[in-house]
Amino acid sequence: MVNSASEFQGQRYRVILQARTNSSRLPAKVLLPMGGLPLSVLAASRIARGGGDVVVATSVEPADDLLVTTLTDAGLTVFRGPLDDVKQRFLMATADLPDDAVCIRMTADNPVPDAAFIETCLSLFAQSGAQYIAYGNDGQWLPYGLSAEVFFVGALRNTPADDAYNREHVTPAIRTTHAPRVRPDFPGFDTDLGHLRCTVDTLEDYLRMAHVFGHVTNPVQVPFDHIVDQLAAAAPPPVSALVLGTVQLGLPYGVTKSAGLMPDADAHDILRIAQDMGCAAFDTARAYGQSEARIGAFLQTSKTPPPVITKLDPIEPEGMSVDQIAVAVDASLATSMQVLGCDQIDTLLLHRAAHLEAAGGAIWLALCAAQDAGRITRLGVSVQSPDELAHALSVLRVTHIQMPFNPLDWRWNGVIALLRLRPDVTVHLRSVFLQGLLVQPDAAIWPAIADVDGAQIIDTLQTLTQDLGRGSVMDLCINYCRAQTWVDGIVCGVDSGAQLQQLGEVFANPPLTWAEVAQVQNALPHVPETLLNPALWPAK
Repeated sequence: MVNSASEFQGQRYRVILQARTNSSRLPAKVLLPMGGLPLSVLAASRIARGGGDVVVATSVEPADDLLVTTLTDAGLTVFRGPLDDVKQRFLMATADLPDDAVCIRMTADNPVPDAAFIETCLSLFAQSGAQYIAYGNDGQWLPYGLSAEVFFVGALRNTPADDAYNREHVTPAIRTTHAPRVRPDFPGFDTDLGHLRCTVDTLEDYLRMAHVFGHVTNPVQVPFDHIVDQLAAAAPPPVSALVLGTVQLGLPYGVTKSAGLMPDADAHDILRIAQDMGCAAFDTARAYGQSEARIGAFLQTSKTPPPVITKLDPIEPEGMSVDQIAVAVDASLATSMQVLGCDQIDTLLLHRAAHLEAAGGAIWLALCAAQDAGRITRLGVSVQSPDELAHALSVLRVTHIQMPFNPLDWRWNGVIALLRLRPDVTVHLRSVFLQGLLVQPDAAIWPAIADVDGAQIIDTLQTLTQDLGRGSVMDLCINYCRAQTWVDGIVCGVDSGAQLQQLGEVFANPPLTWAEVAQVQNALPHVPETLLNPALWPAK
């Protein structure tokens, strides 16, 4: 029997905590002991602390009989419904509520959220004026597992979604239809803690959280932010470093293109300064003209050089046999190793994500063979879009990603959580100034794209720079990106040693706080994807 919904500030609400015993990665995890209680009992008891209405929704399958007994013996309310149609479980468990009541969706493998977390989410929901908001599990801001989805029961009932995916995951259609572009800031978090995990999905997760709850006096009463503080102290957030982009060292490029190729002495000076500054890596490519050769010459004079990241020749496999592709890959690797003066490449990237699958995967298989032979340490991919990133992350041998990102770029929000699931993957950003548009005061150079007001964006960036006490728009953009703790490095190219030293000063500044990140996101407009992908810019 479902209880009458609780109220918060006059708003009726019910928490639906979904649970099942037959989890694939860690079977029966909801019954494992944590803090002296079964995990599901601990999660439900923390949320219900103070008398909140919490219903655990599980299945009618016999496999969940023990779970039901365990929960009811602990005095918790349980509702049973179809195993695979989780949305139907939610509809049945809220059948007694009016459309304007609030449903909060959570899962029983997340023991950290508590009644105070729920109250904060309800307050933010009311503040938003939306029919749906969510916090957590998006890879940003809050630790993975400190999460809740909040929506009106009417949205659950009236948003059409009868496909299997929506039936299993309950809220995708609601999120697509009703989620606001900007949600209120979750208070009390100054940095991005998305790199932390407080869920129980694997044995490693279970051991981590069991250790934390095993060292608190009262696992049901301990505040959620106290647990988060313990996790954060054990795993401080990473801060991304400067990676020297070297296309300017090998080709006439950018603002100095008309001056011709940079002299050898200037290139050597830039590499030396980068090394002395503690630059995280040199980023180059076979396609960057003399770049690899100049880096190789510098490496011969250096005792402690940074690692080198290079990229395969942009091979065109159409019409080539598998053997011909293997020869082309081998030739590219051999040339890179020769001019770099090494017998093993630190990191080798595909210049194009499409080459993962091109010619039946022949290019990628040739690289894997070279890695197995000890010629490459790490393999990775340069991606252009969220779809390319998601696909690259599905390939276990991919342990390095290079991708575009800047303060306007909203496209990646849906896939950052995938990056969090691959902590073995190094992520480097490029184009943090959107091909230089964001740091140039002249709006006339912006591409002519509908609904894009370059002058207004420039003015907003300059205002944010002043309001946040940043030295320049360049400082704002770089340290906005460095605030994202899923980022390990930022690739920046320079035309001179003086520019590089200026960059070093910017990287010495602290990243934006997460509240400042939210301020930037709220101030900037939602631009069309056409602007964010320079390949889509109209020709001038």
